[in-house]
Amino acid sequence: MYDHSKPLIDDEKHPGPLAKLVKIIGGLLALAAAVLIGLSLFIRFYLTEPRLKALIIPQAESALGRTVTLEGIDVGLFSGISVSGLAVKEADKSTDFLSLGRFVLHYKLLPLLSKQLVISEITIDQPACRIIRDATGHFNFETLALLAEKKAGNPASAAKSGGSATAPLPLALTVERISINNATISLRDAKKELPQADLTASARVGVDIGATLADLTLHGDFDFASDAAYGELKPHLEGKGTFTNTTAACTVTVDVDQQRLTLAAAANNLRKKPLPSLRLDISSNKLDLDKLQSLADKLPKTTGTTGATTAAPAKDKSMPIGAGLPPGLNLTGTVKVAESHYQKLTVTDLSLAYTLQNGIVTVSNLSFKTAGGQLAGTARVDLTKTNPPYSGTLDVKALQLQQLLDAWVSPQANILSGAMGADLTFSGTGFTTELIKKNLRLDATYGMQAAQLNETPLSNALAKVLQLDQLRNLALESVGGKLRLNEGKLQLSSQFTGQDIQAKIAGTVGIDDGSLNLPLGLTLSGAMAEQLRQKASFLKYLSSREGATAINLKLAGTTTAPRATLDQAAVEKQIKQQVEEKVKEKIVDEVGRKLLGTPPAQPGEQTGQQPAPAEPVRQLLKGLFGQ
Repeated sequence: MYDHSKPLIDDEKHPGPLAKLVKIIGGLLALAAAVLIGLSLFIRFYLTEPRLKALIIPQAESALGRTVTLEGIDVGLFSGISVSGLAVKEADKSTDFLSLGRFVLHYKLLPLLSKQLVISEITIDQPACRIIRDATGHFNFETLALLAEKKAGNPASAAKSGGSATAPLPLALTVERISINNATISLRDAKKELPQADLTASARVGVDIGATLADLTLHGDFDFASDAAYGELKPHLEGKGTFTNTTAACTVTVDVDQQRLTLAAAANNLRKKPLPSLRLDISSNKLDLDKLQSLADKLPKTTGTTGATTAAPAKDKSMPIGAGLPPGLNLTGTVKVAESHYQKLTVTDLSLAYTLQNGIVTVSNLSFKTAGGQLAGTARVDLTKTNPPYSGTLDVKALQLQQLLDAWVSPQANILSGAMGADLTFSGTGFTTELIKKNLRLDATYGMQAAQLNETPLSNALAKVLQLDQLRNLALESVGGKLRLNEGKLQLSSQFTGQDIQAKIAGTVGIDDGSLNLPLGLTLSGAMAEQLRQKASFLKYLSSREGATAINLKLAGTTTAPRATLDQAAVEKQIKQQVEEKVKEKIVDEVGRKLLGTPPAQPGEQTGQQPAPAEPVRQLLKGLFGQ
């Protein structure tokens, strides 16, 4: 037990325990200071700038095959290593190919005692690289020695490459932070085939190699901006992202010709073979699709050695589109556009989800609004075939036809209005105009409410043949039917109802020439029926007891110039049936009168029965409207 009667420090000859501890600590500190001072002097006087330049520059020039210059190197025990003014020259030995404003490396001393090299920070300021392609098509980096083709099976080349990634390292290496500030890359092409671009980027990276290179892990983030010029196009890109050794994500905003797109890309399982899972989401607040379609016209034309403009090499039409995709590509994503414009038509709230897997594109949850209506659908395209097969569905609700005509025809057209709905299924193969006309299959059920036809080619043709101006402008309560497109022919089956008019139409329309072959059954009632009967007395034989008049017509000509004529065979059959019924009714009436003793009807007496026609039916038809 400690004797408290003894002082901690008695005198100079007999020091106490505390005084001994202070002397020990002081001695250790003095020793550490001496070591640090010695190391600092060693670094300062041995690792001098000339010696380091003599060590670094020849090695760099040998590896690159280019002249390397270095302005200054500063090495300190605590301040780390600082390199300034590093430049790799072009083959002309004067122009900079790659330059570095400043390189600073900071490391920690204590981890070295446990065989760990911990670099607290590496800072790279203002690195710059110039990539140039000359008029012969060669790039300035092609002559770098490190890009020279290595001979297969050359042991020396393999040794220079650094050996196996799984070889054990003498110490674990951790880089807590790598900062790359204001890096610039410029691209110039004398042949004008590549875009002229200037890229500015910054990045922050952390690296932990561990015992072997195979155990490498990293994480970081980056941002960049780029201005480019390609023909008449001058796109501007800005982006930022994050990454690890197994994942990466990046968001890029593209501005070109007053159009802005945002691309959000992500990759998971980067070590997966052959390809990781990828995701690409595309979005925009506002797009002009007409401008986007015209961007191709603003790209530069390919020029030959004579300077004459030449067309791009023809693609092998026998090669499927999917053959150019990376094997094993698995891509998913969404497309969302708040507002877009196409041929004066506004589309809002466009949204869809898509997948690309094994060369097959699947579109689901497609929806958008246009012309006052809502449209939704699905689609599937097989890109592994030379003429890709496709199929899909489309559901249309409350589409305002007048708004479509305003956008696609003229705001003054005003020939067709109403709210249309439809359920469509489609399929086909190939995307050329000829293949679409030949192979497209379409089935649809459609309907319209409160439809209005004003001076349409169809209503004008009916008004002309029946000499009823009321038919030029038709208000229809409902329109409904089915259509099928097959082998270039559109098969129609439709019926519509309006005030004093009903119609049934069934036939075909040619897609190539717009030719019409449409039998039309028209039933008029009310004032229109009475006005029609006044055109010819025999029309009373086409009338029902309720006073409705039914006429069978044929629509021929084309969709832009239809021609309406009477269906003489159908009308003749109809009149014969009416005459036979009238004759039967008259015979029954006469027999009844005789049985009941009723005197025969006097001339002019109203009996409710109509006399039989006095002339043959065919002669009646010939007199109808000059037919």
